[in-house]
Amino acid sequence: MASWHPFIEGEPVETEHVIRLCGERLDSGKVLDAEEKQCYIDFFVRHAPETMVWKPMSTGWGASPFNPNNWRTLDGDPVRAEGTPIDGLEPETVGTSE
Repeated sequence: MASWHPFIEGEPVETEHVIRLCGERLDSGKVLDAEEKQCYIDFFVRHAPETMVWKPMSTGWGASPFNPNNWRTLDGDPVRAEGTPIDGLEPETVGTSE
């Protein structure tokens, strides 16, 4: 099955594009835990650099564009909000489903 997104591992992507596609996916009704996934989009809006690099960790949630752990800065660093434990999200907002 083909993925719902066009991201290629190691390729830079404008964060605006990630936000738009994830928002469209939410609007499609095909996302589990949509309210939780909106928290990740909000994280990208607030904390992500202008451009991110797609680096999926595995399959499922480990390959979801909603998962901040699958994105890196252009320097290869994780996308994180300063001083926060899990990629800028409070622990109660972190989930495990696509």
